[in-house]
Amino acid sequence: MTSVATVAAPVAYDGTDFDGAAAPDDDPATANIVSGLPSFIVVDVASNAGSYVAASTITATGTFNGEDVSEELTIVGTDGNETLLGNQLFDTVTGIAIEAQVNAGGAFTFGFSGLGTPKKNGRFLHWQGFVGAETGNVHVGYFDGNADTIPTVAGRDHPATPSRFYADSTAGFTLYWPQAA
Repeated sequence: MTSVATVAAPVAYDGTDFDGAAAPDDDPATANIVSGLPSFIVVDVASNAGSYVAASTITATGTFNGEDVSEELTIVGTDGNETLLGNQLFDTVTGIAIEAQVNAGGAFTFGFSGLGTPKKNGRFLHWQGFVGAETGNVHVGYFDGNADTIPTVAGRDHPATPSRFYADSTAGFTLYWPQAA
């Protein structure tokens, strides 16, 4: 789904409403999308004064590891200009429900951000590290809830075992495939 206007009534979108372009199989910038790795939902709330209801919610439903999952994200202010980043992993998103907003002046854009650790046989897998592909920073999160920014250069091996890679990383990297926890 590229973008939808705010509505002054509750609204729900299902899979037939999602019209975002699929990532090409040969595009390294979007390799996480085509490799089957789970990701986190992100909602960009466009800037428009007074169009949003503070503390209203957006609920995404879908699947992760063959199970139904959902996540509720809360709009903070009435003027937009915010990004809501989820913490629930999704393999697919099948629906998005938005509580009523003030008017049709605002807009939401939905997508995926970063990548997470897949599960196998009901257990999270652990990455065996990563190798920097260029100079920059890789923003990671761990199973214990802590996060870190790891500086890297091309060819540097990092034996870290993060559970999450954030999309705001400034360097590309190659992951070592995860092993069972």
